[in-house]
Amino acid sequence: MMPSCSSCPSRLAGVFRSLSPAHLASLEQAAVAHMYRVHQVVFYEGNPPLAVYCVQSGQVKLYKVGRDDAELVTSIPHRSELLGHCAVLAGEPYEVTAETLEPSTICAIPARTWLKLLAEVPGMAAELLGALARQVLSLEEELLSRTQEGVRQRAARLVLRLYGPAGDGEPASVGSHPGMPRSEMAHIIGTTPETLSRTLHELAREGVLELTRGKLTVLDIRALRKVVVDHEVS
Repeated sequence: MMPSCSSCPSRLAGVFRSLSPAHLASLEQAAVAHMYRVHQVVFYEGNPPLAVYCVQSGQVKLYKVGRDDAELVTSIPHRSELLGHCAVLAGEPYEVTAETLEPSTICAIPARTWLKLLAEVPGMAAELLGALARQVLSLEEELLSRTQEGVRQRAARLVLRLYGPAGDGEPASVGSHPGMPRSEMAHIIGTTPETLSRTLHELAREGVLELTRGKLTVLDIRALRKVVVDHEVS
């Protein structure tokens, strides 16, 4: 079944939640849902911004390509966050590449439709400003993490990002995340796979995580958060 905008959890937690029934109908008529496999590209860095994307299910990473075609992951958005909206607002090419980390359903909203809704619905504009502010704060936090935290804190922060809720509060559930190999996790936090593996096994011995072949399961979200918070307070 194709997702419905009226019942989509991403809409209810994101910038579209203030839409009237008429505007919601316009959104639903214009949006096109696409099913993606693992590691499929949603849009490429440098391409024209023809659409804004809303993740209905699944997870995506955003990255830039540096020297020697090396990937630099800039963020792993929560499911309620939009993709490609900054490029549409600026009228500039997409500044990053978006690639799925797991099977995903993602809706493409034509840029013209999205900008029209933004102009007609003040509540949506206010929600967007709040979302942009949170993204800036998140990027600042990520930069601080990469420069001042140890591998243990960076690993805990990444796992929290993967399992974190779409909005505030406790995650809806905890479980295994099949979409990201350990080598890719290590690349994101700037360490080696061997060092990351030692760190994850240490957290497993403490009862925070459970590690099985190809799976990482969160057992204690609060303890995982404490790994990050204790560092920030110290």
